[in-house]
Amino acid sequence: MNTLHAVPFIRTFLLILSIVLLQSCDGRKQGQKYNNTNGYEVVVIASAGDQYLDTPYLPLVGNLCYQDKENSVEILVLGKRRDVGDRFYVEAIAGITIKEKNAEKKVVIAVPSDAQGKTIDAENLMDLSVKYGSVKRIIEQWYGGLNGIGSTRSIKWDNKSQAQTVLSE
Repeated sequence: MNTLHAVPFIRTFLLILSIVLLQSCDGRKQGQKYNNTNGYEVVVIASAGDQYLDTPYLPLVGNLCYQDKENSVEILVLGKRRDVGDRFYVEAIAGITIKEKNAEKKVVIAVPSDAQGKTIDAENLMDLSVKYGSVKRIIEQWYGGLNGIGSTRSIKWDNKSQAQTVLSE
């Protein structure tokens, strides 16, 4: 009689355990990409005001970040200066596609998720364009001149959802 009552309990226990394990595995995967509460986790590889990756050029206009070492998508975070190696969360607001001679490069423009790290109140490309048009133009000019005169063929702005897609790949 005890064995019969134990079978449904064991089935229920195993079902709950498998759900918990699946959710925790999915959470780890999302932690690398997107966290519904905080945004995308990034690590600073060059701070605002620093030199851009050993390239003799004007200082960075924001914090340059990557999601992880394997992800080569640059994330330019518009916010307070962070130290190299700092990990924090960001929200993508836009992206740019830079076409150079024979290459195409994507850069995600983001803001810190935490209110203390924010310096601008932009949630998307429209906000950046309307509220902070001069910031948008500075970013275009900075990336447009990075590799010398004539090397950049075009810079195309992408909306928030396209930037999020780039970060989720």
